[in-house]
Amino acid sequence: MPVYSSHLLEYEHLRLGERIRQARQSRGLTLKELAARVNTSPARLSQIENERVRLDVDEAIGFAAALGVAIDTLVPPDVSVPYQIARDAEVRGRAPRATLFAAPDHRSSVRSVHSYWPLADLFVGRHLEPVLGHIAPMAPDQLQYCYHDEEEFVFALRGALEFTIKTPDGTRREELARGDCVYFRSDLPHAFRSLDAEPAETLNVFCSPSASIDGGLDGEHHRAIAFTEPDGGRDLKGKGARSCGSSVRCGAGRWGSSHAPLVCRSARYSPSSAASARCRSTR
Repeated sequence: MPVYSSHLLEYEHLRLGERIRQARQSRGLTLKELAARVNTSPARLSQIENERVRLDVDEAIGFAAALGVAIDTLVPPDVSVPYQIARDAEVRGRAPRATLFAAPDHRSSVRSVHSYWPLADLFVGRHLEPVLGHIAPMAPDQLQYCYHDEEEFVFALRGALEFTIKTPDGTRREELARGDCVYFRSDLPHAFRSLDAEPAETLNVFCSPSASIDGGLDGEHHRAIAFTEPDGGRDLKGKGARSCGSSVRCGAGRWGSSHAPLVCRSARYSPSSAASARCRSTR
């Protein structure tokens, strides 16, 4: 499964300098001879071949002409790696992507008060959409409810926050402290708010039944999201055919027939015994 297409690939993954060296040596050219053909010094050519100097497009084309090879010999048309790494400093150094809630009439939109940074936006074909979230503080009557046809996992990284979800059996509220997490059906109207004066920080993972087609798109921005009024103006009767009754089993990772979110408290598990974590349904 590809992560990067060539235009998104990091320069080091192209191995351009190595390809130039291989082409030079296969033609029996010395550093000095090739350097003269491309109007550079042997010292700089050595740096290029050792990936210490980056070439622009015009220079790469010039090397291809000097070596008598097609440009795609030096720059492959498609290079991919099966993973993407998101560095903390790089993520936090970028501006967050705007998240828009579409109104039920599809004629207007409302921007989310929360901020999200995508963590896997270059991974093509993903079913999971991880994002770093900053959850803003607000009054209970200012909550922004949304719903989307996915399942969602939220882990509290910093601060305290409140999770509210509207189910066919009524509204449920849970407070999450650092280390707590919740897994829930996000096709039910739900909202988050920080309980502190400062934004809380979360790791959100969205799970979609369909894969992302274009890795360049930010799923949090383009996902079809519906906005509901703070009073929970969405009719849930159609969604409530199943009753909350059966228990939720954390170890098996099953929902059963419950609408209730699965909440795990940090005080109830440790990294050494995660498999035996005691989680509970809020039913």
